[in-house]
Parts: sequence; C-alpha cells; structure tokens
Amino acid sequence: MQFTGIFAALALAASLIQAAPLSRDVAADKKAAGLRLIELGEGVEPIWMSEDEKLELIMKDTRFVRNFRG
Repeated sequence: MQFTGIFAALALAASLIQAAPLSRDVAADKKAAGLRLIELGEGVEPIWMSEDEKLELIMKDTRFVRNFRG
C-alpha cells in the first residue's frame, strides 16, 4: 500500500476543509479509540491517525510537525 500518497491526499483534503473547533468530548472519544492528532505540515489541518499509521510515517521518514497530546 502506498501510504505516502494516501497521507498526501489526506493532508490536501484536510487543508481544503474548514474544520470546526474540536470539542473535548470528540478529542476524548478519538483518543479512547487509539487515534492521535497529527499535523503533517505548517498551515495544514491536523488529521487523526492510529499509532500504527504514525509509526508507518516514521518508518518511511515522513516528517510531521506535531503530535498533539492532551
């Protein structure tokens, strides 16, 4: 599977969508589901991904700006 292309498409889609502010309940639900909020570039909306997907980025040497914790 070509993760680089998928993540590039996700980043592009996220940058085109104006996201509503994230509520604490939504964030808590996403975290409970094992997802992490990852920012792939400055000015690009962060996306939710699993820890495995995040590790895949790291293994492919794909840089991300921030892994939000809370």
